[in-house]
Amino acid sequence: MKLQEFRLMLVFKINTNYNGNSSLICNEFRLPLTSPSFVMEPPARLEFSNSSGGWLDCSASGSPQPSIDWLSVDGTSVGDVSGIRRVLRNGTLFLQPFAAPVLPPRHP
Repeated sequence: MKLQEFRLMLVFKINTNYNGNSSLICNEFRLPLTSPSFVMEPPARLEFSNSSGGWLDCSASGSPQPSIDWLSVDGTSVGDVSGIRRVLRNGTLFLQPFAAPVLPPRHP
């Protein structure tokens, strides 16, 4: 027999009647926990030009709702870089068009 895990959510509400008396009501909800899974998985590789930019879409579902975090090769979290890169709330990594001189020269 497999046990199903639940997340317990308590909602508190204060009711005040016409006489000024207050009472605290607690409602309990049992929400099933589900493993995260990709709804939209980003491609393994993206080629784009600095003049057009590009974007990587990523979304996942689960309970609780998973968050998307982009990581660099060394494992550090990737954030916004003004005029170059934006991490959007919906999980998309947006690579903005930019002028070529913004990037440092590549070494062979």
